[in-house]
Amino acid sequence: MRAPSRPELRRTGRLSDAPRPESSVGPSIADTVDSLADFHLEHYREASPLQQGIDWLTERLGRPVSVILIVVGLAGWTAYAAEWKFRATRRGRPQ
Repeated sequence: MRAPSRPELRRTGRLSDAPRPESSVGPSIADTVDSLADFHLEHYREASPLQQGIDWLTERLGRPVSVILIVVGLAGWTAYAAEWKFRATRRGRPQ
């Protein structure tokens, strides 16, 4: 079974209504997980468009590909700045 998407969860009403596979955890742990899931769903439903936009952005920025792209961009920027500084100091010296 596939996990329901966020729009499906908005229609169904409760996250705990979504089908879940059998697990080896006890009923108290399952109830706690359900309570947390319902709390998360309630927060998601009541979030303003700005909060939902920030959630979307942080989801994207938290992915490994985004982190790698940011690090590569910073490394390129640093290399460019170092090369620019090296050329600027070299031009200022008498040859």
